Amino acid sequence: MGLLFVILNYHNMAITKIQRNNFGVKQHTFPVPSLNNMQIESYKLFWEREITKVLAEFSPIEDTAGGRWKVTLGPSIYLEKDPEITETRALLQRTTYYAPLYLDVTVENLITKEKKSQRVFVGNTPLMTQKGNFIINGVQKIVVSQLVKSPGLLYTREVEKNSLVYTAKVIPSRGIWLDLTIGADGVIYA
Repeated sequence: MGLLFVILNYHNMAITKIQRNNFGVKQHTFPVPSLNNMQIESYKLFWEREITKVLAEFSPIEDTAGGRWKVTLGPSIYLEKDPEITETRALLQRTTYYAPLYLDVTVENLITKEKKSQRVFVGNTPLMTQKGNFIINGVQKIVVSQLVKSPGLLYTREVEKNSLVYTAKVIPSRGIWLDLTIGADGVIYA
């Protein structure tokens, strides 16, 4: 039983078929699992549930200067189901495979109680392909999971050149980390 491979040559757009033969004793003994399934399910979950939680962290936005305005984001989020470009075309034209993202925004005047709602274009959002990757500028990219340190404070004490050096690391739940060091000379470095 041979395997059939199709090679697409991007320079002259010719399709070449290559027949490969398998001379092994065993065929596939078990089905190969989809390793991208976790990425695909996480992406779907983000658009179905998690995006509203992220917006809830920032909404409503209130005017702090005069207290006249309040802006509410959502609750409806619209990601166009039919992208403006196909995956193949994005690869060939070296562009991004994306769809426009719209958000319902309500602006309220707190003094007159007047409200205006409108669907607003937020931006073009890269879409995940069925294979679990993104196409950005014509290049297929994948998501690599990273470990995140828990927020808090970390204190250390080290001996350098026969004197103590104290270090504090501030890890917030959101934002930039801050490293403070009290050197042997008693100066605080950040």
